Amino acid sequence: MPTLEQNQELWTDETTWSCAGDDWSRSWGGAAAQWHGSVLPRIRLRCIGQELVNWGTRRVLLDCFSSVVRANSPRVRDRRVARNPCFMSEAESIRRASRLLTP
Repeated sequence: MPTLEQNQELWTDETTWSCAGDDWSRSWGGAAAQWHGSVLPRIRLRCIGQELVNWGTRRVLLDCFSSVVRANSPRVRDRRVARNPCFMSEAESIRRASRLLTP
């Protein structure tokens, strides 16, 4: 366990916390992805899949769509993660195509 001095040295650096605290969960793909991957199993739900998306950004995958099932479901499996850095481009393409279908 680090000492108080070691913690102060580590955490009083030049960190900008530009991700509003989500810096901690970046390796999971963001706070929502971490929540679904680590908390849901404890409340008898399982996340079986996630699509990480760049909601409103160009590069940062900061949100996800999750598929959740009950822990006793026959569909339970290890979580699969798909990274989709083109989500916003795909959404724009769908928006443009939808104009063809409206009067």
